[in-house]
Amino acid sequence: MTECAVLQVGFIDYVVHPLWETWADLVQPNCQDILDTLEDNRNWYVNQVPSGRGGGSVSRQDDVSDEDDDDDEFVDCESSATSQ
Repeated sequence: MTECAVLQVGFIDYVVHPLWETWADLVQPNCQDILDTLEDNRNWYVNQVPSGRGGGSVSRQDDVSDEDDDDDEFVDCESSATSQ
């Protein structure tokens, strides 16, 4: 779950959050509740990362640091979450 949590935080930070911020600014300005829920979800995933990999007290850029920087490795978050 740790690797999946790191991946989810990165996905939220670099794909989902910018997309929803733009959507809120341009199309649906009353969707702050969606952005709040997104932030709650991000915080949940950050708290799943052990303190050595970021924990809950890091900035957006720091909490997805690549300690083993293994770009070729595929992580199947769905199967690893069900196997635990």
